[in-house]
Amino acid sequence: MQLLYSTDLGLKALIFMAVNRDRLVGIAEMGDVFQVKQPAFRRPLKALADNGIIGTQVGRSGGYILRKDPGDIYLGEIIDMIEREFNFLPLMEVDENGGVKHPNSILRFALEQAKTSFFARLDHYTIADISEDPHTLVALGIPHSHALKRRKSN
Repeated sequence: MQLLYSTDLGLKALIFMAVNRDRLVGIAEMGDVFQVKQPAFRRPLKALADNGIIGTQVGRSGGYILRKDPGDIYLGEIIDMIEREFNFLPLMEVDENGGVKHPNSILRFALEQAKTSFFARLDHYTIADISEDPHTLVALGIPHSHALKRRKSN
């Protein structure tokens, strides 16, 4: 199983915004930090904005900022939001009429249980948990001195 590249970028952007909660974050800055071209962020940031997770400000001094508290943003929720169609196999897809293919299949049942367990496990973690972990920040290449200062003051 592999998540979409845009999901990876959406999570990284959220973590970066959580570390920099006190200011707007520009897409160019995120592109530099993650060494990614700016257009790659378009789809995940749109999904996050459309769902009220982040706010946007257009213009020369524009950027993105979290609208929700990082402690209220669950990892599974975000992955499900950005992935849209999260199906392990074509067997899990709906047909052209919106009906479930092979609804009584044991394999389908097993895959649905696995999917439910996957998202339930991810929902044990929030963006706050991740953005306050210095090991994750180092792994992602996010400067984390700001996050450490905030953590000490709590």
